[in-house]
Amino acid sequence: MMNSRGLSALLFLLTLIGVTGCYFPVSPSGQVAETTVAPPYATVSAILTATSAQRKTEVPTETPQATPLLSTPSQTQPVSTRDLANSGTPEPTITPTKMCDLAQAGVPIDVSIPDDSPMRPGESFAKIWRLVNAGSCTWSHEYTLVWFSGDDLGVRREEPINTVVAPGQNVDLSVDMIAPEKAGVYQSNWKLRNHRGELFGIGPGGGAPFWVRIKVVQQDTATPTTVPPTLTSTPVISSSGSASLAVGQGFDLDAGQVISGSDTDFILEAGESQLRMVPQNGSRIANHGATVPSLSDCQSSALSADPTGIGSEFQGRYLCFQTTKGLPGYLLLELVDTANAVINIQHLVWSVP
Repeated sequence: MMNSRGLSALLFLLTLIGVTGCYFPVSPSGQVAETTVAPPYATVSAILTATSAQRKTEVPTETPQATPLLSTPSQTQPVSTRDLANSGTPEPTITPTKMCDLAQAGVPIDVSIPDDSPMRPGESFAKIWRLVNAGSCTWSHEYTLVWFSGDDLGVRREEPINTVVAPGQNVDLSVDMIAPEKAGVYQSNWKLRNHRGELFGIGPGGGAPFWVRIKVVQQDTATPTTVPPTLTSTPVISSSGSASLAVGQGFDLDAGQVISGSDTDFILEAGESQLRMVPQNGSRIANHGATVPSLSDCQSSALSADPTGIGSEFQGRYLCFQTTKGLPGYLLLELVDTANAVINIQHLVWSVP
């Protein structure tokens, strides 16, 4: 519907057109002459323009509202090691797990037969390695010393470990061997085998074997002018291992066992300021020193059946002895704890013909 103001403007416009129509000039021929639009037309145009503008002003228009943009959720980006380093966040550390079965070279590792030791063709000898249990598992009687590679020099390819070696302890392992008949350099590589049949040795990952290397020297076939001295072959080891003893306990060196009875070689007793090793059943003992004794050293030692006092200053020293069976040998005092009245020992007994 048109409002009153618009209707009035329209009526005024029609009246104006009717009035002004009489003023068109006519030519003498009776035609309307062309002329410029009179001012009243301009006035009408202005009125129409104003009216249109007024209607536009009166008709409200809706202003379109801007549609908000939907925000896209940000995706989590992976954080790199470099980002962690730049942000100051410490990287997680991984604590290495200690291996169950791992060996380490003792000091010295070659207790007998150093590398490149000369041997006669067919000569028998006993190779002794000193190893440390560097793993986290105890070496029990189910662990075995086995030939791994190289020259097969052993009398047997397997030698059981006749003792229990806890982590951190060392042990002397012996293998009876025979030199080949042909001259040359020979190397025999060995490892340990656990109760699951897995092999391990020394080195960072336990993959390296330990070995014996000898030089077999061919004998001169020429007839000697003098009779050569008789060479004594390396004696066979009958027993070796380690043990821990408390006051009142005895030890059988021939069997390598903590026992009491007629086979006991010595008993550990408590003294006033020291511990005492008291020989039993005819065994004898003597202090040797800080170096590993040889068979001849122990055979020539001044052995005695008297008790031997041992204090903390004896830790790391060797003692020579003769067992109840008359066999020579030695033991190492690895630990002398006078406060707790405990000693740790390693022993070796030779089987002399």
